[in-house]
Amino acid sequence: MEITDGLPCHVFAVLLSLSSLCVASARQIRFTTAKTTSTGISYSLRIAVGDFNQDGNPDIAICSNNNQVAIFLGNGKGGFTGPTIYTIGISVIDLAVGDFNNDGKVDLALVGGDPFSDGLAFLAGNGDGTFSPPTYFLTGVAGGSLTVLAADFNHDNNLDLFVGGNGSSEVILGDGHGGFQEGQYENGVMGDGIATGDFNGDGNPDVAATQPFPNFSANGVWILLGIGDGTFQQPQPYSGFEEPTGIAVGDFNGDKKLDLIVTDYVFNKVVTMLGNGDGTNPSTLGQPVTFSAKVQGSTATSSIPTGTVVFRDGTKTLTSIALTSGTASFTTSTLTTGGHHITASYSGDSRFNPTQSPVLVQAAVAAGTMEKK
Repeated sequence: MEITDGLPCHVFAVLLSLSSLCVASARQIRFTTAKTTSTGISYSLRIAVGDFNQDGNPDIAICSNNNQVAIFLGNGKGGFTGPTIYTIGISVIDLAVGDFNNDGKVDLALVGGDPFSDGLAFLAGNGDGTFSPPTYFLTGVAGGSLTVLAADFNHDNNLDLFVGGNGSSEVILGDGHGGFQEGQYENGVMGDGIATGDFNGDGNPDVAATQPFPNFSANGVWILLGIGDGTFQQPQPYSGFEEPTGIAVGDFNGDKKLDLIVTDYVFNKVVTMLGNGDGTNPSTLGQPVTFSAKVQGSTATSSIPTGTVVFRDGTKTLTSIALTSGTASFTTSTLTTGGHHITASYSGDSRFNPTQSPVLVQAAVAAGTMEKK
């Protein structure tokens, strides 16, 4: 259900307390003088690494939105030969490396193109550092500002792709022979930056995606938990960012549970989101947590909604807050240990209809229960 002349209201959690920083001295790391090499192509964008000629040395591929890909072959001593340049029939924004046709040779999957046209080009590797002519596939997500990563999302032992950008994202399923078909489409999950990992420990690859302009939807990071068949559960939103862009996965606190680290373009910060092993991010028992809901029109000329928002934890009503400039927020430190399914229900006013936000899963853990390794 949507708000008349507006967007669904969204709920997000912001942890107000900050963990202390641990600083330790370490041996200084030094690099030798940098070596500069021309890419040989215009408007060089992203880079990927793979052993394209099967000599045991890492090679590199660099893409260009000028419809080109440059291949450099590494000599194992820090030097490269090349480039060998391939002209592609689409503007290339990002690329993924992997054996997509299961022949034991490294291939390239390139994303870009134009909306409503071919958005994916596949170059099969020949195993000697060269690639076969590209084949093209129509995709729902195409154009500029794309990101791509490869993983086996449906457990068929074939590499698939997750492509984000341009206001939505989608899974593209590989058939193991160099062919691809569109999978689940995620409208509204922008994926300016994407990362994959098993966030809830169920053996299925999940995806975390950033949305660079959360002021338009109140969400900054989306978590998509994989079902294991190439589809995902309903995306879970997290906020508290101004303009998140890059995102990476790692166990940053040593508890053997995957965490996320996000760069914030406007705040000039790096935000760490500690995972609790079930696909959510926890707060400590008794820690203040702020929940907010924002209701806004679909255009800049839309009026500002009025009325109230009721926050609920499952079926339990937490509080009712009047909108101020289209936003309602409240802070609580009384969440009990465990998972909480938070929703925000907007009452509506004379111009806007009632609606309810998606569920946000917020976990609370007892202090001192984090495993130390």
